[in-house]
Amino acid sequence: MLITGFKTKVAAYGSAFLLLIFALSMTIASGPKAPLNYSVWVGSAGALLLAVQSQYSFSIDQLTKNNIIMSARLNIATVDSAAYKAMMGLEGYLQTISLTHIQKELIKIRASQINKCAFCLDMHTKDAIKYGETPQRIFILNGWTEAKEFFTEEEQVLLAMTEEITLISQNGLTEETFQKAKKFFDDSQIAQIIMAIVTINAWNRIAISTHMPIAK
Repeated sequence: MLITGFKTKVAAYGSAFLLLIFALSMTIASGPKAPLNYSVWVGSAGALLLAVQSQYSFSIDQLTKNNIIMSARLNIATVDSAAYKAMMGLEGYLQTISLTHIQKELIKIRASQINKCAFCLDMHTKDAIKYGETPQRIFILNGWTEAKEFFTEEEQVLLAMTEEITLISQNGLTEETFQKAKKFFDDSQIAQIIMAIVTINAWNRIAISTHMPIAK
């Protein structure tokens, strides 16, 4: 009789009212001291309390609707396998480029920080540590411009490129940053860096848009 979650006040109060009527009828029929009556009255009181509490509670549907609880929306790998295979093709390409694992993970983490992609941050901070990155550098990465002594000049260029390309609508990839990149990387490597940044930005947007769940 009681409706799970008490989605409406009518259902909640209706359940409590019916239990109270039942308790009253049992009392009249068998006397107020009958053992069954005590449990019925306690159950009735509990139902009434839940009915009152339901006014101040949110249903799971409401929480999900308001994004208080996040659940996966869809799995692109399943519903659009061709698109997913194309993304995995980019990932396969990135495994062949000249950047080190640490360099690639710095790009992925920094872009994911800017895009606020929790799924990708969880994945790539763990991967970075697996490849030998230090927790301290990960902790301060969001403020790397204030801690340049912790990052090589090449890494600083990678991070600057990541920020400018991720925030492409602001100033694009500036000439200043591009010229700095040419001091450390040839044209082929610069192209690889750009593609690495583009790819993680695409993954960020996929993860955020589809509510990819983080494993616990």
